[in-house]
Amino acid sequence: MTSDLVIRAGTVVDGTGGPERVADVGITGDRITEVAEPATLAGRRTTDADGLVVTPGFVDIHTHYDAQIAWDPLVTSSCWHGVTSIVMGNCGMTFAPCRADDHAYLAEAMESVEDIPARSILDGLAWDWETYGEYLASVDRHDKGINVGGLVGHSALRFWAMGERSLEPDASPTDDELAEMVRLVDEGMEAGALGFSTSRTLRHVVPDGRHVPGTFAELRELGSLVDVLSRQGRGVIEAAPRFDGEGPSEPRARSELALMTELATRSGRPFTFSVTHTWANPTHHRLVLSLVHDARAAGAALCPQTTARGIGVLFTLDSGTPFDRHPSWQRLHDLDPAGRRAAIRDPAIRAELISDAAAEPSTERLAEFYLTGVDDPHVIYDCDPATELPRAAPPGCPWPSTTSIASSAATVTPRSTGQSSTRTSTRWPSCSSTTQWCSGWPTAAPTSARSSTPPSRPGSSPTGSASGSSWDVPAACSD
Repeated sequence: MTSDLVIRAGTVVDGTGGPERVADVGITGDRITEVAEPATLAGRRTTDADGLVVTPGFVDIHTHYDAQIAWDPLVTSSCWHGVTSIVMGNCGMTFAPCRADDHAYLAEAMESVEDIPARSILDGLAWDWETYGEYLASVDRHDKGINVGGLVGHSALRFWAMGERSLEPDASPTDDELAEMVRLVDEGMEAGALGFSTSRTLRHVVPDGRHVPGTFAELRELGSLVDVLSRQGRGVIEAAPRFDGEGPSEPRARSELALMTELATRSGRPFTFSVTHTWANPTHHRLVLSLVHDARAAGAALCPQTTARGIGVLFTLDSGTPFDRHPSWQRLHDLDPAGRRAAIRDPAIRAELISDAAAEPSTERLAEFYLTGVDDPHVIYDCDPATELPRAAPPGCPWPSTTSIASSAATVTPRSTGQSSTRTSTRWPSCSSTTQWCSGWPTAAPTSARSSTPPSRPGSSPTGSASGSSWDVPAACSD
């Protein structure tokens, strides 16, 4: 048999749990038709995979490509990592259902939650839909390099049905409003949606600081929406859970798991949600997993999801910060880049910025940032330990401890100019389940983690963008 395509001599990991092996993979049409010993298959075309790993495509279950899919048919960067299917519409954030007058609201809400520029969303989308089913039909008309599916988002549903009242923390839908949301979930599911998503975390807010619609929805509302999936006998429930705020971790985790368990049991559908490990709350994930184990034993299909590596976030004055909703920070961004850099040299302005940032609902996050300077507006964000930002390595961590950021500068060749320059790069540690926040790339030695004051560079005032870095150093690497 001659295959249309043979992937030759790759290391095949087929996902069945069996051992890896070097083999040829034959493909005819859109199907794998044969896996055989190397150099034994004939093909009209061949691809040499010697030294490479050949696997089934991965499914990226938590993405926010709802806008990007309109202008990036390959859906980068997921496709670069072997992803062949994605799920959009997570965390309740979608662009449908949507009336023509609500385009800007949904675009700005997505920018606030996911940092996708509203201007790009407004200019890049066709906006030729109202319901979620019509949105999926619009996506279907685009050429796509990978498989795409989506969840019906609670935030857009609630805003459609309740308008501005949907943002009030104590507002409940009327019977008619709830019936309209149910109708729209049903329409989306009939059109091919993969399920329903919602956000309950206190970290998701719209530009004016109010929490996204649905954050405080009660069981009556959530239950009615997931009942649609139960009646249809298909679909997944997804949530950004409220493990943050409202008191100690353990009571909050238990109450949130109780709600998710009730919804999963009531609907008979899988319920997937995000869980992370942070060194500020090192036992949280173990408690959550224990509660999930108990819920699953009782028949509730709870399915936690997490990231494959630690998360780092870079903020600069040339992009945006978590504090931009405050007038002082907004005034800073109304200036040109040179003006911003000049402004933060003023001690009074710096004090006002810090004071306003401290008014954030999660004030402990302020300790994770400090202001510093940078001479070159570039950053490398890669996985090369030779160019990582230094940090104090915890006992047992495979990365060496360093004390001077000067050692982290690497001479590289910028792709755009071909000229060498010294740039600072960011590399998060390989310790598993690490979450770190970084708002820039420092040029001075960092202070200890969670410093309460923004240090200045020794011997000078900050001369670059307002940024910050804190290394939330664990006591030991976790398994």
